[in-house]
Amino acid sequence: DHLVVAVGAQPNTFGIPGVDKHAFFMKEIEHGRAWRAQGVEFCGELSDFISLDLKKRYPRIAEHFKVTLVEALPNLLNMFDKSVSTYVQNHLESQGVQIKLNAMVKEVTDDLVQLKTKDGNIDTMQYGVLVWVAGIGMRPFTKSLCEQIGAENGQNDRRGLVVDPCLRVKGCPPGEVFA
Repeated sequence: DHLVVAVGAQPNTFGIPGVDKHAFFMKEIEHGRAWRAQGVEFCGELSDFISLDLKKRYPRIAEHFKVTLVEALPNLLNMFDKSVSTYVQNHLESQGVQIKLNAMVKEVTDDLVQLKTKDGNIDTMQYGVLVWVAGIGMRPFTKSLCEQIGAENGQNDRRGLVVDPCLRVKGCPPGEVFA
């Protein structure tokens, strides 16, 4: 018998109080379909909608909308070259998106987000809709499986199951469990 583990991942809330209760997520297919965009792209699309469509049809309402992008790291899209990050940041800012870098979300309530800045200060920001795109975490099944196999047997990655180049799960009998 062989076991294939393919349960995927889930949005990572990093244990921040209130995120799971108050945020809309963008990690599953149904999340992407509902919003029709992902992450930084979503900020650009939403900003375009406000500045191009909403202002034209409902100018008195449009002034009450704003888009803020919060990033815990010093720049956007860290997986890309710095020039790409800078270009995207400049473009979003030119579209009216407020970007808060080096700001970690510490807590979320039904209408406030608490941010801890690089200098250690706590800022509070009001919001109407919170869209959370902050990485992935293990599903409970995967976490349980990792714990049962054990860190001493190679399962020591907080993001998911550790596998070899042939997708065999480390710490299991060879050729029996794949992920």
